[in-house]
Amino acid sequence: MTKDVAPYTIVGGNPAAMIRPRFEPAVITALEKLAWWDRDIGWITAHIPALTRETPTAEKIEALM
Repeated sequence: MTKDVAPYTIVGGNPAAMIRPRFEPAVITALEKLAWWDRDIGWITAHIPALTRETPTAEKIEALM
């Protein structure tokens, strides 16, 4: 890749091309607002099920804030 890829976008091929966004725009916005990568490891560990096992919705993500 020589160019920026939008957050939560799936790309593939050579040359790389956008395949599709991984989530709906509202979910991507909520994930960016949540900024889980800036949270401490204890918070992340406690919320792994909510972050990984369910299909995310903006409402579910906002409930974690």
